[in-house]
Amino acid sequence: PLSIPSWTSSSPRHPLDTREQAALISFLRDNYSNLDQWVQWYLISQRGSSVFPDSFRWRGRSANDGKRVPNTLSSGLDDYPRSHMPNPLEHHVDLHCWMVKACEIMTRIEQVLEMHQIPTAKSRINYNNTHQRFLGRLDALHWSEDYNGYFDVGMHNEEEAKFYKEMYVRCKN
Repeated sequence: PLSIPSWTSSSPRHPLDTREQAALISFLRDNYSNLDQWVQWYLISQRGSSVFPDSFRWRGRSANDGKRVPNTLSSGLDDYPRSHMPNPLEHHVDLHCWMVKACEIMTRIEQVLEMHQIPTAKSRINYNNTHQRFLGRLDALHWSEDYNGYFDVGMHNEEEAKFYKEMYVRCKN
């Protein structure tokens, strides 16, 4: 039986009754193509530089916004500490993780619809393969052995013109 988290995780909780299951399947069927378009829009519009395949960066940062660390309004975390100097080569770990999760959820939706023999318009993206590829690239792009964590990559110092994976910032209001 389907349960609310079972289509997004491997541990089912709160099994759905027949009516709820039918409503969820109907919702997924009716909204699959919109969700597919939305995820594809993110995959295309927030894609990182081809220098770093399968990377992502939030668009819309401007070095001319008059702030020490330019805002990243498109992320919804406008005061989240990013690199000091917006650059097309920077890439953001939070967005990368969102894209991994989005592809995983789209894979699960496709599996649920297929299991119930509900045809969908075929996506241009193989979400399962894309999910696995992005998950595999997460370590290569964002993992720091030195600091045992995942970090954004960006330029923090114009004089050095070097990209750093690690950046610790204490936010002060």
